[in-house]
Amino acid sequence: MEKIAPFLPFIASSRLQDRQFSEELNAFLFVERAWSQPKEFIKVFKTSDYLLHCFGYSEVLLQLILNREKKQDPSKGPVQFIVLFDLQTVNIMDYVTPSGYLKLWQLRSALWQDWFPEMCSAIYLLHPPRIISLVWSIAKLFLSEENLKRIVICHSEKELSKHLPKWFVPKEYGGDFVNQIPPGDESGVSIRRKITSADYYKPHLHYKKYGIERPKPSKKDIGPGEKFIIPLHVGNDKNLLLWDLTVSGEVEFCIYKEKNESELLYPKLRLVTNKLNEEGELLLTEDDSICLEFQNKSSYFTVKLEYSLTMSGNPKC
Repeated sequence: MEKIAPFLPFIASSRLQDRQFSEELNAFLFVERAWSQPKEFIKVFKTSDYLLHCFGYSEVLLQLILNREKKQDPSKGPVQFIVLFDLQTVNIMDYVTPSGYLKLWQLRSALWQDWFPEMCSAIYLLHPPRIISLVWSIAKLFLSEENLKRIVICHSEKELSKHLPKWFVPKEYGGDFVNQIPPGDESGVSIRRKITSADYYKPHLHYKKYGIERPKPSKKDIGPGEKFIIPLHVGNDKNLLLWDLTVSGEVEFCIYKEKNESELLYPKLRLVTNKLNEEGELLLTEDDSICLEFQNKSSYFTVKLEYSLTMSGNPKC
């Protein structure tokens, strides 16, 4: 979280934690506002930063669910979240053609549905665009059939009131609830700051931090469904790994111990590089061998990988 803390002001998601819970619905409230600057957003966040944020945040929500389930009778069934997703700031035309931010949103949705599939009981879309068929077409790009069934489109506060009790809903959406605990606004959503060019991510600073010259990039074509593995030896004089990479399509990337693929040193993430390189650093403590693995997730297209990596020792910064 420390590494992505500077970027959190640009994300408008729920900060309600467990403050709004309905016994009748057996669910917490989660409120999120859609991206208002998608083209700028992908100049601020690397894909890995955003996915790690989403995964960590989902883990926090899962703990709220588990803690609640421990306290109540098992006969009540699983605790879930009810999502209010506000589309008011969305320009729907930003999402009708393939783009980097559209792909990032798909990766985020896939991560949530793969790891936390039963977390939501309902997803209420508020302030939808007029062309409802377009909303459904876009939703199908992100959600599984099961989660599509959970969507309810509400054109007005009156429609939302048919589904949820007034005390449960934020005042902004026709209810009575007013959040008074920071960092959220009155609806319990973090207050998003406008992105400017001064906020854009600056690449390759991790090399400069350690006084290391970025190595000349290498290139590799990875065929459909294929894996490309780079083995490296870690020693006392070489225990700091630095890397950066770009890919022409989607790859699954991870770092693990050579003797045990299940012992991940860097989590397995599906990555794309739109406006920004993927890059990172990893301090290793044991004299061992590790592997960097790239897998092309496409069944049809070759992915072009360009990467730089170096091992160094005794980091000073």
